[in-house]
Amino acid sequence: MANGKKTSSSCRTRGERGLPATLGPAPTYDVSASIPGASKCVAESAICNGIVQVRDGLGNALDEANCDNWTCGEGRIKCRSAPRCVSGTSVCDGYSECLLMDDSDNSDEENCANWTCPAGYWKCKKSFKCISEVYVCDSDADCSHRHCDADSDCFDGTDEMNCETWECPPGRWKCKTSFECIDSFDICDFIVDCEDESDESSEVCASMTCSEGKWKCDDICVHRSIVCDGFNHCFDGSDEFGCEEYECMEGSWKCNNLCIKRIKVCDGRVDSSVGGADEQCCEEYDCGEQKWKCEDNSKCISNGALCNGFVDCGDQSDEKCECPVVALPQTDQLFRKQ
Repeated sequence: MANGKKTSSSCRTRGERGLPATLGPAPTYDVSASIPGASKCVAESAICNGIVQVRDGLGNALDEANCDNWTCGEGRIKCRSAPRCVSGTSVCDGYSECLLMDDSDNSDEENCANWTCPAGYWKCKKSFKCISEVYVCDSDADCSHRHCDADSDCFDGTDEMNCETWECPPGRWKCKTSFECIDSFDICDFIVDCEDESDESSEVCASMTCSEGKWKCDDICVHRSIVCDGFNHCFDGSDEFGCEEYECMEGSWKCNNLCIKRIKVCDGRVDSSVGGADEQCCEEYDCGEQKWKCEDNSKCISNGALCNGFVDCGDQSDEKCECPVVALPQTDQLFRKQ
């Protein structure tokens, strides 16, 4: 307790609490301890970053005040002219944050030869720009991806060199001879993503294990949401075989051995594309908490449709309830002249 006001220990930095600075949640700065009237704790990474987190009763930005004297945390740098801290992931990325504060200050993009890129980033060999490893060799130039993606992101072009030796990150797959990295989810989906077309080659697809959420048929992978939906998506029709034992994905419900999206099940509207199966198993269908089942099990209606004066169920069971009587105000009370 200080001056009748309790100060939370969680607002102190980890160092002040005798804890290692590199473990646990981001350290915080206790604004209330130094500025009367403020009570919100702000992460140290948010102090003097150019974005206001806390204001006092007069509208003053407390976390952006006195930034000339603020020391930026580890892995961050302070702009030369503007008292602003720049995150390490934004330093030497080719886009100056400091210029946003002062059009003559490019300090977060200077001396990049001596800057160590953060974990998960890769440094261009000549321009020293840091680019994310997540987008390495993905062949998708339209999404502004990075290293070995057939699109030069480094000013010196080094992100597109030596891609044959580059190891794709987890969840990505390297094309056989063009060496781009593509999403593993896109292999053997009957859509060519590699320049060399190796992602759809019979050699690859014959031994390919489909990624999670996909199902394999005649050497291609289809999304599990379209298996047993009443339509052949595989050339051999195998996505519609064995549907008696097939477990429908979450969000779908099985009726007559077809997986039907729940949003269409027992809504009173027959879906001819599945032969009306969406309305044929309503007796055992659970409408869920947000809907109510008509007494004749014909369909599910919104809870808000109960006792609203409009019949929605064929047996009129949605209007057979005793609705509460509400006393309405007198007309003269609503339109009384002043």
